Amino acid sequence: MSDRPSISMQTIADRAGVSRMTVSRALRNDTRVAVPTREKIRRLADELGYKPNPLVSALMVRLRSSRTPSRSETLAFLTTHPEREGWRRVPTFRKFHAGAVQRAAELGFRVQEFWLREPGMTDGRMSRILHHRNIHGLLIAPTPEPGACLDLDWNRFASVSFGYTMRDPILHRVTNHQIHSIRTALQKVRERGYRRIGLAMQRSQNERVDHNWMAGFLTFQQFLSPQDRIPPLLPDTMTRDVFSDWFERHTPDIVMAGKHEIIDWLNDLGMSVPEDVGFVNLDKERTEGGASGIDQNCETIGAAAVELLAEQLYHNERGVPAIPKVLQIEGRWVPGTTVRVVHREPV
Repeated sequence: MSDRPSISMQTIADRAGVSRMTVSRALRNDTRVAVPTREKIRRLADELGYKPNPLVSALMVRLRSSRTPSRSETLAFLTTHPEREGWRRVPTFRKFHAGAVQRAAELGFRVQEFWLREPGMTDGRMSRILHHRNIHGLLIAPTPEPGACLDLDWNRFASVSFGYTMRDPILHRVTNHQIHSIRTALQKVRERGYRRIGLAMQRSQNERVDHNWMAGFLTFQQFLSPQDRIPPLLPDTMTRDVFSDWFERHTPDIVMAGKHEIIDWLNDLGMSVPEDVGFVNLDKERTEGGASGIDQNCETIGAAAVELLAEQLYHNERGVPAIPKVLQIEGRWVPGTTVRVVHREPV
């Protein structure tokens, strides 16, 4: 054990010729302290071997999170749909928002919506509006199409994005663990006797999750016998005719998809669900009725996004992260009514 005495903030303050409060703020990367002063204090702290007390640090975080919400503690929920309320038409996105609002309130924040596609709005102007309103935390809602780029003044903000739809910049993000979700669904239907499992979704839906649906599906297929492997359907546009051609060519026992209308298309082909063919919805938030599938736990994703954003705010971290974090939330299998136990004759 080292006999070296512990170094206090006051020692650093005396050596740097500043107040103890300035040292505290500099070590938390507080922007109220000039950058050169912050760098000087942090360098001096390293040279002296200063180590913060983790229990005190945890207490301060808790005290900050328990303060009464104020104007300075607003988080922006930034949307980019062509219409102001367009994102609300997607149940998944509404649940992201609801989970974020609830968790923000518990941590002493409030969430306010901002629409980046308002007429006359630019990324630069939105940055100035948020900055002038003393808003430093951004929750970036999923964009309408995958591959979006935003050019906000990121150095002013701590930010978290939902999912993988924003390509540039790459921020900390929170998402469902889609690879685990589809593997869970595949395991559940195999346990129920299904063998020839088909995956059918529009290409953009797979792109929105960084191709994780397809990655999980193709990986699982490697453990199946060749006669049980069905090529996935991944068209640019999913239509009734495209789906019907694929289904009649490959005759799967069960179809996994993110589009509930496929049940109607199966019925049009004379197939009864689940008697003749099973159906799994990989995004239960979009499902009307009692389909079997995966609940992606979207409220939990929204809450986790706020927690990840609060962590940055408590430590005065701003800008595009050098090493982005990806926080993945597990999905939950919902048995539903569109999957049954398949009885097979012994071979």
